[in-house]
Amino acid sequence: MITLKELSQKYNADISAMYQKIRRNRDKLDGHMQTINGVMQFDDLAAQFLIPKKQMITEMYETKIHDLNANHEVQINFYKSELEKMKAEKESVEEQYQAALLRITELEQQLFLSENNSNVKGFLSKLFK
Repeated sequence: MITLKELSQKYNADISAMYQKIRRNRDKLDGHMQTINGVMQFDDLAAQFLIPKKQMITEMYETKIHDLNANHEVQINFYKSELEKMKAEKESVEEQYQAALLRITELEQQLFLSENNSNVKGFLSKLFK
């Protein structure tokens, strides 16, 4: 339950306009409001009814914007984590590539040395025949 004063402060609404709305719609609000120690209190349904339309629309859009922002933040965080995974995978592939290049260089050197050794042996064998 919420009082009219609290409701008007929460939504920055004119309290006299809210009193007029209560008088005009007393039959609709019956059962949703009660007076305790001279203070009118309203349940959630009545409070929603009494909120000025402009404020209600503003609140609705603010809620939607908040929800969309939260959703976008979740998506952004997901894509950030995916990007981090891809960066780690890229680094791993680059390391493997560098290791493969180094191995190719070593094998080329071994091949060059083996070709040179066979040429020298062939030359020496021809020379000492």
